[in-house]
Amino acid sequence: MAFRLKTFFTLLLVLAAQPVWACSVCFKDPNSQMTIGLQQGVFVLLGFLMIIFVAFVKFIYSFSRRSQVM
Repeated sequence: MAFRLKTFFTLLLVLAAQPVWACSVCFKDPNSQMTIGLQQGVFVLLGFLMIIFVAFVKFIYSFSRRSQVM
């Protein structure tokens, strides 16, 4: 009984599905405000990651310098 019910609802969901229209980013419109905002957001996040990586490398470098002094 449970198998038939699951099969029925799965079939119902598959048959009732509507097509989904892609956004301007998926359509590859380079002049869209959405695409420009997405690119700027990616660059900001990459900038934050670079700051964190540089700080981590400086931290490791300072420990290696301290260990050579001792």
